[in-house]
Amino acid sequence: MTARLGVGWLMAAALSCLVASGVAAADITITFRFNDPEGPQMRQALDLFEQQNAGIKVGMQRVTWGDAQQQYLREAAVGTAPDVA
Repeated sequence: MTARLGVGWLMAAALSCLVASGVAAADITITFRFNDPEGPQMRQALDLFEQQNAGIKVGMQRVTWGDAQQQYLREAAVGTAPDVA
């Protein structure tokens, strides 16, 4: 339940930024990256989010803790960082 609430708040924050910038909700795909071992529970929470928010898809990417910081820094430098991490 805690994972669902956390994901819900993260998605709401990301979406509010997108909506505020004028992006149409029907064309949104969010990249969500995490390093928790709870992949199946996270996917279940994201599936529920997608069901409740038609037109919004969430791509889930798992990154190991050891690689996460360097990967985020590299991607941020070239503008390819995930929407939510």
